[in-house]
Amino acid sequence: MLSIGHLVGRYRLDAKLGEGGMGVVYRATDTELSRVVALKIVRPELSGNPEWRKRFSHEARAATKFDHPNIVRVYEVGCVQGLDYICMEYLEGETLDQKIARRPLGIGEALRHAIAMADAVATAHVAGVVHRDLKPANVFITEAGTLKVLDFGLAKFTGTDGTGDPGATLTMSTQLGQVLGTASYMSPEQAEGRAVDARSDIFSFGAVLYEMITGERAFAGESSMATMAAILRDQPKPAGDLVPSISPALDQVIAKCLQKQASRRFGSMGELKAALEAQLHAERSRRLPLAIGRWTTWAGLAIAVVAGFAGMSWLSSHVKLADIYLVCFLVGFAFSVVAAFSGSLHLPHVHLGGIHDLPAGDFTSTGSGAPGAGSGSAVNGGSIAAFLVWFGGAGYVLAEHFGMALATTYPAAVASGCAGAALLFVFLNRVLLAHDEPLNPADYEMTGVKGRLSSAIREGGTGEMIFSQAGTRRAIGARSATGAAIPRDSQVIVVRCERGIAYVRELGE
Repeated sequence: MLSIGHLVGRYRLDAKLGEGGMGVVYRATDTELSRVVALKIVRPELSGNPEWRKRFSHEARAATKFDHPNIVRVYEVGCVQGLDYICMEYLEGETLDQKIARRPLGIGEALRHAIAMADAVATAHVAGVVHRDLKPANVFITEAGTLKVLDFGLAKFTGTDGTGDPGATLTMSTQLGQVLGTASYMSPEQAEGRAVDARSDIFSFGAVLYEMITGERAFAGESSMATMAAILRDQPKPAGDLVPSISPALDQVIAKCLQKQASRRFGSMGELKAALEAQLHAERSRRLPLAIGRWTTWAGLAIAVVAGFAGMSWLSSHVKLADIYLVCFLVGFAFSVVAAFSGSLHLPHVHLGGIHDLPAGDFTSTGSGAPGAGSGSAVNGGSIAAFLVWFGGAGYVLAEHFGMALATTYPAAVASGCAGAALLFVFLNRVLLAHDEPLNPADYEMTGVKGRLSSAIREGGTGEMIFSQAGTRRAIGARSATGAAIPRDSQVIVVRCERGIAYVRELGE
C-alpha cells in the first residue's frame, strides 16, 4: 500500500488526485528535476498480465513521442519495484465532464474546444495511434482555458459482464471480437468488437461534441449493454431539437460524425477539423450582426423619435398641430388597408410555433396594422402602420380636444404608438398565429398525412411541414425520407414519424 511521501523511483508522492479502473493518479515531485508531475501508478493485477504489459509498454511509449500543445505530455514510462507507472505533466483545472456537469458549453466555446481536440487527435492519427476512448473524462481544460487530451492509446480495466455504469470503460484487449472503449462513446464497430480505425474516433468525437453543446449524452442506457444496443440501433435526437440556436449546418456536422457506417462519416479528423473551423467562422459571422443589430435598432428608434420631434416642431409653426397628428393617423390607416388586400407589407416573422416565412396575404390586417406585424425584429411594415395609427389618434385627441402643445402631446403620442404596436404583435402571436402549434405525434397517426413545407429541407437536414389535422392547422419538424433536399413550398406526404420528426417524400416522386 502506497502512502503520501513514499518514493516510487525518483518520484515522491505528494497527494492523491484520483483513482480509476487502471490505477491511482498522484501529484508527485520529480526529485531529480525538481518539478511537479502527475504520476499514474498502474494496478498490480494489471501489471501482472504479460499481454497487458506488452501492449501497455508499446502504446504508452508511443505517447511520449507526441509533441502537441493539446495533448498531455508523457515524460516517462517505467517500472520500479514491480509497479508500472506513467509520469505526465501536472495540470490544474477540470475535466470536460466536470465542466459539462455544471452547464452545457456555448456553441462558440464548444467549437473552439472541439477544434483543439480534433487537431490533437489528428496528430495521433498521423502517428498511427487510434485513441479508442475519447470521452469528456479524458479531456482536460486547464485554468488558462487550454484543452488537453489525455490517455492516448492507454488500455483500461476489464469489465465484460455488461452491467453497471454506462460510462464505465470495458475490456482492455484489442483482439478482434473483444471490446475496448467507454460504452456511451463507442462507435458501432467498437460495440460489436470489430476492428477499428481512425473513423471510430470520429464517431466518439461526435458523441463528445453532442454532449458539449446539449449537455446530454447522445447514447445512454440503464446498463453498458443497453447503451451499446442504442449505439447500434438508435439515432440520437438532433442537437438542434435540444438547442434551437444551433445552426442546421453544425447539426449536420454532428450527425455525420455519428453515422452508423464508418464510410459515411468524415474521411479523416483533419477533414472534420476543417468543417468545424468553417462552422466557428460562420458562428462568429452570425453572432456579430445580431449583436450590432440590437444596438443599431434601438439607436435608429431613438434617432427617429428625436427627428420626429424636430420635424413636428418645425411643421407646427406652419400647420396646425392637430392636423399633423391627423395626417399621421390617416397614413397609418391607409397603410393597413392596402396591406390587408395586397399583403405587400409582409415581412418574415417569428411566432410561438417556431420560425416561419408566412406567404403574403395569409392573414388579413386588424384595423390598426398589417399582416406580419409579429416580427423577429421589433420594427417592420405592420408595426410601423400600427404605431402611426395610435400615435396620430392619441396626438389628435390631445391637441384638438384638450388644447395641449407639442411638448406634452408628443411624448404621450409616442408612448401610445409603441403600446399599439406591441398590442398588435401580441394579438398576432397569441391569437391569429396560435394555431400553428407543434404537433404532439402521440395524438394522431401521421403516416400518409399530406402537407406543405414552410421551410426547405437541406440534404440531411430538418425543415418544417405545415398541414391540417382535426380541423386545425399545425406544424411539425420534417426530414426527407430519402435524405435528398426538398425545396420550400413543396407538397409532401409523411412516410413515417419518429420522435416528433416527420420523414417525408415529395408528392409526385
